Amino acid sequence: KLKAGVSANFENKSTYSVTVTTTDSGGLTLSKDFAVTINDVNDPVILSTAISNQSNDEDSAFSFTVPSNTFTDEDGDTLTYTATLEDGSALPTWLSFNSTTGTFTGTPLNDDVGTIVVTVTASDGSSSVSDTFNLTVVNTNDDPTAVNLSASVIDENVDGAIVGDLTTDDVDVGDSHTYTLSGADADSFEVIDGQLKLKAGVSANFENKSTYSVTVTTRDVFGSTFAQSFNVTITDVNEAPTSITLSASAIDENATG
Repeated sequence: KLKAGVSANFENKSTYSVTVTTTDSGGLTLSKDFAVTINDVNDPVILSTAISNQSNDEDSAFSFTVPSNTFTDEDGDTLTYTATLEDGSALPTWLSFNSTTGTFTGTPLNDDVGTIVVTVTASDGSSSVSDTFNLTVVNTNDDPTAVNLSASVIDENVDGAIVGDLTTDDVDVGDSHTYTLSGADADSFEVIDGQLKLKAGVSANFENKSTYSVTVTTRDVFGSTFAQSFNVTITDVNEAPTSITLSASAIDENATG
């Protein structure tokens, strides 16, 4: 038998030669050579080098190939690869895996920001081994995409009239925004606490101007901007008479009616 602690490895040595000598009680001997053949059995796939964690900015193309020295098979078997999330569920839709080349590709978006744990499994058809790595999608700033005004009609003759609330469409949750005004009629307006309004001391007069034009530019904390133009319509309201005119103020005496 092989000595304790000794095992044969077909890939290193497939045949061993040994000479056995027997000696009887009278001291006579006989020797014979034997060849011991080693049967090749499947060796398990081995994780040789752990996969390093990966990170990638959102909106940027990601490509990563599992290094060739990650998994080894002493038998030289061709390995096939599969990839899932750590819990065995499918990879997110943005991330693809080529099982032939062992390459991950895809472009994550803002909704994919965060860290996922990916499991890669290598198999020789009889045995398999897995390793996991963290894939972090790093948040980057996205530009605002729209400015919204909740209302666009005001009555004439109202000092500092509030037009409506301003909001910004921005996929970056939690971004705050500031507003600036430009355009032909910007000098008549201001933004206070997120509301577009006429400046204090300014009121519209339908008879002089029935529509005002103003461009609102929103800016996020990273300096990205988006501009949108609005028309503010002035409502004509009934105004009290301001004077009475009499065409004449004298009549002849003795005139009837």
